[in-house]
Amino acid sequence: MSPSEIREQVTRTTASGSWLEVLSVFLRLGLTSFGGPVAHLGYFRDEFVIRRRWLDDRAYADLVALCQFLGPASSQVGIAIGLSRAGYPGALLCPRQRRVPLALYVADAALARGRPERGCWGSQGAPLAVWRQVADSWASMSALGHFAT
Repeated sequence: MSPSEIREQVTRTTASGSWLEVLSVFLRLGLTSFGGPVAHLGYFRDEFVIRRRWLDDRAYADLVALCQFLGPASSQVGIAIGLSRAGYPGALLCPRQRRVPLALYVADAALARGRPERGCWGSQGAPLAVWRQVADSWASMSALGHFAT
């Protein structure tokens, strides 16, 4: 499938939305999604294919395949989804909103300066959120039969 066919399929299967909608979705993903680029692609599939139905499985798979070729896949996929959903404002907002929570976490860790009682979110809530995410991933993989529990 050529890049123009992928773009046409993504545009055809994606209803138009507002940049505020895209901003809120990617900000929430940034606050709740932990892991590297491959993990983000899984979160994107859950959010945009299964939950919101902005794309179908084929369009998402083609988009991921194309973005693997172009560079950092999760960023490219996020930009493409933002672009197809809300135009250029959506494309510009997606990668930045995923980085805002990381910046807050690093700022919190810097303010704590090695003393957990001085930190807020980073020293208290992040480990719980990470364990929740690990448990959720374990349950999903087990349900798909990828490994025994």
